[in-house]
Amino acid sequence: MTKEVAHVSPDLPVSEVMAIIERDGGVIIDELFTPEQARELDAQVVPLLDKLPFGTRDEVEVLDEFFGARTKRLTNLVADSPMFRDHFLDNDRILRYIDAMMLPYADSYWLCTGHVVDIHPGQKAQPLHRDMENYPCFRPMGPAGPEVMTNCIVALTETTAELGATRVIPGSNHWPDYTDRGSQDQTLSLIHI
Repeated sequence: MTKEVAHVSPDLPVSEVMAIIERDGGVIIDELFTPEQARELDAQVVPLLDKLPFGTRDEVEVLDEFFGARTKRLTNLVADSPMFRDHFLDNDRILRYIDAMMLPYADSYWLCTGHVVDIHPGQKAQPLHRDMENYPCFRPMGPAGPEVMTNCIVALTETTAELGATRVIPGSNHWPDYTDRGSQDQTLSLIHI
């Protein structure tokens, strides 16, 4: 198993970034956005997050377990944040990466969701899962299946294991059984300080 998630420069050629993603299932692209852009996005979303309640609106225990009883999720960033819309969503580098991942399988793609996740102290870790489980018809195909989604996670603040950083299992994209979610001791944190 890879001991860490690869960090690369945003200037690394797309083909080399794709090779790392194919090998490990993901990559960290350092300094893809400027600190000023991150601060501006943060300034646009914090007042909106402050108005949101914790947990899900449905108050269903299983949803709060997964999405977080001590977590706020601000959705609809396309409408709520000009910074997200103009600089994050419509980013040439990100679009080149996603083109390379999706266009071999489809003639187009679209944004499923753009949201901010605000995890608060005391929140339990999410159960391990594969986001492609949203499309269960592809799960039996395992690594032979097409790419059905791409996630881009941007850290707006310090992100450490103690603060609830996203956890991944590099190389699990090659496991033949996509119902195998692995165990926490196999995971690495995506950290950003």
